[in-house]
Order: sequence, then C-alpha cells, then structure tokens
Amino acid sequence: MMRGCRKLFCSVFAGTLLVAAEPSAQEVRGPNVLILQSLDTHSSPYYVPTQEFRQSFPQNVDSPVSFVEISLDARWGRREDREPYQVAFLRNRFQALPPDLVVGVGPSAIDFWLRYRDEFPSRVPTVFSAREGAVTTDMLRPGDAGIVAEFSFTHVMDEIVTLLPETRHVVVVFGASELERALTSAARSELEKLHDSIEFTFTSSLSMQEIESLLSRLPDRSAVLFGILSIDAGGQVLPFETGLARIVAATNAPVFGVFEHELGTGIVGGRLIPTRRMGKEIATAAHRILLEPDAEPAVRVVPLGKPSYDWRALEAWNIDTALLPKGSEILFRQQTFFSLYWPWVVLVTVVVAAQTVLIVALLIARRRRQLAEMAGEQLSRRLITAHEDERLRLAHELHDDLSQRLAGLAIDAGFLAKGPDADGYREAVTHLHPELVRISKDVHDMSYRLHPSLVDDLGLPTALQSEVDRLSRQAGRRIETRFEQLEVHPPGDRALHLYRIAQQALTNAVQHSDASEIVVSLTPDRDSLRLEVRDDGKGFDIRDLQHANGIGVSSMRERARLAGGTLHLHSDPGKGTIVSVRVPLQGTKR
Repeated sequence: MMRGCRKLFCSVFAGTLLVAAEPSAQEVRGPNVLILQSLDTHSSPYYVPTQEFRQSFPQNVDSPVSFVEISLDARWGRREDREPYQVAFLRNRFQALPPDLVVGVGPSAIDFWLRYRDEFPSRVPTVFSAREGAVTTDMLRPGDAGIVAEFSFTHVMDEIVTLLPETRHVVVVFGASELERALTSAARSELEKLHDSIEFTFTSSLSMQEIESLLSRLPDRSAVLFGILSIDAGGQVLPFETGLARIVAATNAPVFGVFEHELGTGIVGGRLIPTRRMGKEIATAAHRILLEPDAEPAVRVVPLGKPSYDWRALEAWNIDTALLPKGSEILFRQQTFFSLYWPWVVLVTVVVAAQTVLIVALLIARRRRQLAEMAGEQLSRRLITAHEDERLRLAHELHDDLSQRLAGLAIDAGFLAKGPDADGYREAVTHLHPELVRISKDVHDMSYRLHPSLVDDLGLPTALQSEVDRLSRQAGRRIETRFEQLEVHPPGDRALHLYRIAQQALTNAVQHSDASEIVVSLTPDRDSLRLEVRDDGKGFDIRDLQHANGIGVSSMRERARLAGGTLHLHSDPGKGTIVSVRVPLQGTKR
C-alpha cells in the first residue's frame, strides 16, 4: 500500500513538473462558451445536439469549460420588442465575462447573432448550426464555422410516397413561433410545387386541441409529417417531446419525422437528421476554431443517417417492409417468445399468480398496519429527510472534493515550511496559487447554489416578477402583479423568506386552484411589508387539516415566523384562497 501511495505521489509530482515547465500553465481558466438557443433550453430538436456538444467539447480541451446557455426564445412576442432587451443582457454578460466562443443553435439564433455581433466589444469566433441552407459561407468571418444538416422537405415527402404510394393528403405539423411559421412557409413553397396531386394541411395557426381533433379524423390515404412543435397558436408551450407524443397519440394516420432522436417515440422512420452527430460535429468545429482563430470560414454539411425504421410503427400501419430502401435498419423488433414457449409461460404464470395472490394479501395487511403507524409522523419525517438529504449532499461534496484538495495544499505548505532550499519547494510554490484559486471558485459556486442570488442582486420586487413570469409561461395563464414602490427594502433573509412564501403560494394556486385570476401584491405599510397571493379558484375548507397543515402550508408558516412576521390563510369552498404575510420592514434605503 505504501508503495502504491508513493507511486501516486510521484505521478502527481511529475505532473506538477510538466505543468510548471509550460509557459501557459499559470492560466487556469478554461474557455468560456456562450450558447444562443433559438427556442429555449428544453425544446426539441435543439436540446439534443446542444447536450451532445456540451458533453463532447470538454473532452477536446485540457482545462475546465464554462458554459453559459441563453434562450432567445423566439416563441414570445415580436422580435422588435424582444431583441433590445436581449442585446442589453448579452452586452452586460460580455462586460462581466467575455466569451471565447459563441455557438448559435437554430435559424433564429443565427439571424440574431449576425445582426448584432458588431455591437459587442470584441470579435468572438462563432459556430453556427442549423439545417442546410440556413448557413452559407458568405455569412461567415475568418475563424467562424457552420455545421448544417442535409435536409429538404422534398426528400421527406419522397420517403412518404415510397412507403405509402396511395397517399393523397398530408398534414404538415409545425408550431406557431416565428421560427416554426418560417419553416411552415418554406415547406409550403417547396411541397406544393412538386406534389400537385397531394393535398397539404399546415397547423401553425391551430391550437393543440384543434390539431388533435384534425388528426383524429383524417381521411383514408393520409399521412403526417412532423417538424417542430414547441408552442401552439393558443400559446401552450410543449417542451421536450410533448408535442410529438400528443400527435402520435391523437392521429389515425402514420407519422413521419425529421430527427433521428425521435425514432422510437412513434414515428415510422427513414433517413433522419443525426442530431447527436450534429452535436459532436459542433464540438469538433469549436475546438478547431479555438486553435486557429483566423482560419478560413467553412460550412460542413452533415449527411442524413442510414435508413432506420421502427418495427412497431411499420406493423401498426401495415407498411410493407419490401418497400423499404435497400440496407434499411429495422429497430425495436418484438420477439415472438410466447408463440415458442407458451406451455412454460402458462405454467409459470399460474405459479406466479398463486404466489402473487398470497403476497398481495400479506402486503395489504402489512400496509394497513404501516399506514396506521405513519399517520402521525409523515409530515415531520418529510421535513427531517429533506434537511438530512441536503446536509448529506453537502457533506459528500466537502469531504470528497474540498477536503482532499485542502489536504494536497497542506502537503505543499509542508514543503514551503522547510524553506526555499528544500526539495519540492519550487513545485509547491507553483502549484499552491492556482489550486487556491480553484478552491476559492468552487466554494463560491457552492455558496451560490445554497442561496439564490436573484433576490440579493435584483431586489425582492424584480425577483418576484421574474418568478411570476416563469410560472405564467409554464402554466399558460396570466398572473397579475401589483407592486408598490419600496422606499425601504427588507434585509436579505427576510426578502428570501418572502420570495419563498410567494413561490409556494403561486405554485399551489397554479397547480390546485383551477383559478382564472391570480394576483400577487406587495405593499409597504409604515414599518412593515405585506405580501398577498390571491386567487378566485375552487378554494377549500380551512378546517380540513389535510389541506391546512400540509407540507407547503407548514413551510410557509415557518418561513413567516423566521422572518419575524405572521401568515394568514383564508379560503372557503368555491370562493378562492388568500395567502397573506406581513413582516417588519427594516433595512436601508436604496
């Protein structure tokens, strides 16, 4: 064991010598990468290549990479109303921490960056990623790169007609954002010229319910071409693959997609855009332009993947596999295990069923006893568990990371104590400062996670408005705010408690009240501050202990007590709910 430790120490020591020998070893900061998203960080299809890029790029870089991902969210409002604020926000980011690389994902992000990049103080190399045709070499500057996916709507239609030669009606599914409407126009222009015998229907002007109704009653010889559905015409947001899942569930016709990661979620398949490979190609291009910042701009076209199909979709829609292109790969093929081994399956099923009945009877009896024992302890257990889990996480992080690194610094400090003539003195001096810098940054990051900086940095009213906007977008309903001007602001701990109380009350109102109107008000009153969250929902009986003493209500009451105030909860069935808290207003004028 001692010999193994000695070998490990020698390896670390030798590595320190190599780092010290390089002139750039004093630079501990890795590249800062700014990712501009056309939609948001959870919308398909851009989520998949972005995540693959974030995983692949650090593997090509020796130092830690810092990612900042910003959503331009082209789903909300008009461009001229939205972009001035986005430019101002990015300008502040540039001043605080200039990026070494910008990655624009999707046509909206590319268009935004091309129009505004000159308004920022320094030239930053950029990687643009979109479908073929959205990026051309004349858009790029020296050091830029483009990664585009081979794609055309004609190609997808040719695959549909090959597998379903009798097709006479195709529904082309896109959402209602600026980006999706632009893609709808491109699809309409391309398809209607080439397939005059096919009737096309486009969904950008429809709500999700209208799309589902349309797809549920399609005539015979129909098909669905699914593009992007991040938001419908009614403003309903559909994150990740929610839109595709609802399309597949509603339609009475086969669904053809565009992106490789969608295979297995209900689409038939074909030659699809390899989204994960796109992410790897972005990472490769990013690494190249960081090494050669003045290289000639180039656009790399990523070809479509090999023909791949979902066996379950082929079976469901009676698509003849003889029509598939040569060399096609059929995935998710189900095995006919039962037809081969049905006697054994029946025997095992009977035995297992008998055992299951006995086990279920025993479990029901045991569960009834446990429920009786747990009835009075459930709330306190949940609170204690939550606190202990957080403490355990912090303990692991401190023990497994910071304590080990501090031990290494203690070894270096031992070398320093021996004087400048001692062996290892120079290496210890070289290693000590960068390691202290890294530890300081990690401790700073840990403290940021423990305490949200939004309230401290922007103040309580702005932080509450940000939370209201987030919940309003997420729930698809309007939440009204009535904030009066605060001459005196509460201290940080009280402001944080008020923020958390409002956050919990809003979550309850959005999720449980079925309210048509939700109002958040913040009112100063001499030496106190009053926060109120009111809704006109279904309400509840305040005497019902199951509602009044739940974990959320108990948490709000405890936070009000810690802030030196009181919380009042008013509700009646059918008359809505009012959560009101008043805390002392002590602080300094801003």
